[in-house]
Amino acid sequence: MESLSTELLTKVLSLLPSYRELVVAERVCRRWKQVLATNRLLQERLFRAPSKARRKLMDTHNQFKAAAFLHPILRYPSPIYYNLGDALDGAVLISRHDDARAKLEQYKVANDLLCIPRCKILRIDEWDKTVSNDDGLRVLDLFRVLELNTQNMPKNAFDDFPDPRDFPSFDPELDGDEFDLQVDSSFNGAKVIKRDGDSLHVTCDFQSIVFN
Repeated sequence: MESLSTELLTKVLSLLPSYRELVVAERVCRRWKQVLATNRLLQERLFRAPSKARRKLMDTHNQFKAAAFLHPILRYPSPIYYNLGDALDGAVLISRHDDARAKLEQYKVANDLLCIPRCKILRIDEWDKTVSNDDGLRVLDLFRVLELNTQNMPKNAFDDFPDPRDFPSFDPELDGDEFDLQVDSSFNGAKVIKRDGDSLHVTCDFQSIVFN
């Protein structure tokens, strides 16, 4: 591979089918990382540069006008852990290899584009508050809008989980009959509802965890 010209290496890297494989390729050596960092099309596939050509294509076809591609790290099941109601620094990235955790904002991926084509205004589900970014929404902006809409809500505002005493596996002798139930609703992934010009409307999936 070291003997390949930059042009040929770029073509080889362009054949990699997924975002994940491109990220892995970045870590192979300095040369591969440099090629990926200096090629516009590869940077678009890594959600680090806006794609004007793709936006024009999508905006001129009726079936794609309301569509957008979310950053793969946000799709279900997402490796990002965040509880509704937490501060922004509560969003952490969990390593798939060793289960290590670190704040999402410490990683380069936090500043990747949230979606292709690039959007500037973000709304989550049916909540009123939005987040805007004139340079294009970033991955971290999704958790900014979650923080903005849920930070002042009481914890039980997210409690739609059934009472554990109703579970078939519940045993009063082993589990006790007195509960001080707490519910954490953690981020599980996101998907696009619609795009309207520079505005993006997404919905999030949350997993409820009950403990006492």
